Amino acid sequence: MMISERHDKILALLNKRGRISIQELQQLMLVSVSTLRRDLDQLAESGEVQRIHGGVELTKQQQTLQHEALLSQKNEMNLSAKQVIALSLIHISEPTRRTPISYAVFCLKKKKQMYTT
Repeated sequence: MMISERHDKILALLNKRGRISIQELQQLMLVSVSTLRRDLDQLAESGEVQRIHGGVELTKQQQTLQHEALLSQKNEMNLSAKQVIALSLIHISEPTRRTPISYAVFCLKKKKQMYTT
């Protein structure tokens, strides 16, 4: 197994569990303890994991990112509130570079026009 494959497998296990012991990792990955420790040291240096006594866990930053919603999920969150905001700003006729929200409003306006005609 290549280094990058081992790193991916370790990170995948940690994403599921959050923390795992070195013994357990060794049994699951079928590699020597020294190989495993080198891999964990590299992942710790890159900030992806944190070494703890007898094992490893995701760093706090990685744990936070793990729970971050996907963009496709965010697009569906609070959709009715987003539409209310967009409709209250519908007086904007064309998007401009100065107003980043105006493009979204413009798109919603066009979408509304498609359904009303």
